[in-house]
Formats: sequence, C-alpha cells, structure tokens
Amino acid sequence: LVIDKDQKFSNFSEAGPPLGITPKIKYKETTTNFSESSMYIFTDGITEIKNPSGDMLEVEGFQKYIKKYQHTPNYERLNKIVEDIIKSGRIQKDDLTIVVVDGV
Repeated sequence: LVIDKDQKFSNFSEAGPPLGITPKIKYKETTTNFSESSMYIFTDGITEIKNPSGDMLEVEGFQKYIKKYQHTPNYERLNKIVEDIIKSGRIQKDDLTIVVVDGV
C-alpha cells in the first residue's frame, strides 16, 4: 500500500511466488514515485488478524491504523500500529510482518 500526503491510498496488485521458493523465476519490475508518501509492505498476518467475533481486519481496517499514525515518526509508527491492533482485542494466529518506507 502507498499512502500519499493527502491520505489517499494506492496499491500494487502484482503477485508471484515468495522470493526464494522457485529458482530462476523472473519477477515483473515496477517503478513508482512515492515522494511525500509512505509505502507499506506486509504479510497477510496483519489483514487476517481477527476480532473476537471472527471478523478479519482486512486491508480497509489496516488502512485506518495507517492513517491514525501516519504522522508518527516511522521508528515508532509500526510499534504503535501493532500495539493498537493487539490491544483492540484482536486474535493473532499468524506472523505480523510490516515494513514501511517513507518517501522524502
């Protein structure tokens, strides 16, 4: 996901096997300008985390947390997002891997 300075989201729908799974696979290269934006790369463990009723967070739910903490420095932002999600009573069954890169 990429969020711009106006808090609008865009994403990439490219898919392929995980890195290192299949030898000699070629991946499509994509170049994007994300100045004054942040790019979030994450595993499905974040979007599939469930509330006590069994409803998944999904991408839209994750976007709400991203917006909430967008102006927090990135060295604190991911911890705050994960802490907030866990404190909301959601049940974690998978890994939660998130990487954020801020454009300048």
